[in-house]
Amino acid sequence: MSAAPRGPARVATGVLGELMISAGALVLLFALWQFWWTDVVADAASEDRVAALQESFASGAEFPGSGGPTADAGNETEAEAEGDDGGADGTPGGPDGEGNASDQGRQTWAQGEDLALVHLPTIGELRPVAQA
Repeated sequence: MSAAPRGPARVATGVLGELMISAGALVLLFALWQFWWTDVVADAASEDRVAALQESFASGAEFPGSGGPTADAGNETEAEAEGDDGGADGTPGGPDGEGNASDQGRQTWAQGEDLALVHLPTIGELRPVAQA
């Protein structure tokens, strides 16, 4: 007994089904590769940033990210020496709100610059903390 011949519609449906299963398997493999490779690249970049930050901490730099504060906090401006604490409207530094001399001694970091390290003991990781 031989099998009945298959019609063209049945053959086309079988081929289409096999192609869809193959395409689905390829998409699944691509998604897994993307997640895995993204993790590998992110871990490598994070390890590089951690090593650089630890090196700057070991060098004894007071401000490891930028090499020092943006302004010297010990210098007094003429306005401070004369007792001028801002504008008449109560805003620091005058009506245009430019700020006063006390803002000059603050350390600032650029966006994306690493500030510190955080240890995540649950997963055993050391990650950099960056300025957002």
